[in-house]
Amino acid sequence: MQSAFDWIPKVTGDMTSSKPRVAFLEWHDPLFAGGHWIPDMLEIAGCSYEMGSSSDRSKAMKDEELGQLDPDVILIGPCGFSLDRAFNDTLDLYEKKAWFKEMRAVKEGRAFALDGNSYYARPGPRLLQGCGIMAACIHGDQVAEILGEELAPSGGIVG
Repeated sequence: MQSAFDWIPKVTGDMTSSKPRVAFLEWHDPLFAGGHWIPDMLEIAGCSYEMGSSSDRSKAMKDEELGQLDPDVILIGPCGFSLDRAFNDTLDLYEKKAWFKEMRAVKEGRAFALDGNSYYARPGPRLLQGCGIMAACIHGDQVAEILGEELAPSGGIVG
């Protein structure tokens, strides 16, 4: 398993000269930035995460903070909830928060709903697949194809 964790950054490192800036939301109302192991997962997935660092707790943030960050990619994976819930939370942001529609990631179709319960809510082997899903969202279909369904299951994402 460790070799797979090591392989993902090698694959994503070949995709771009600079690391995309990513926001991970584990709650949408109020906004909560992903903490605990999420920053480590995002580093493995090959991005820049400015919302926290390794072992920080998840933290509440203001809408304006996310707006100022204006990330390249937004990942929404509600802690302990399914992909359906993540999709509904993302839709809720889109329909009720005018600022969300104006975010570059949203305008460019780079906001993704993730299955928070299956891949991000608790430590275990599925975190590896969570890293693969993140990498596929951040770096695109080419990475998803290289990693394959085993490491980046398409059933854990709507985008």
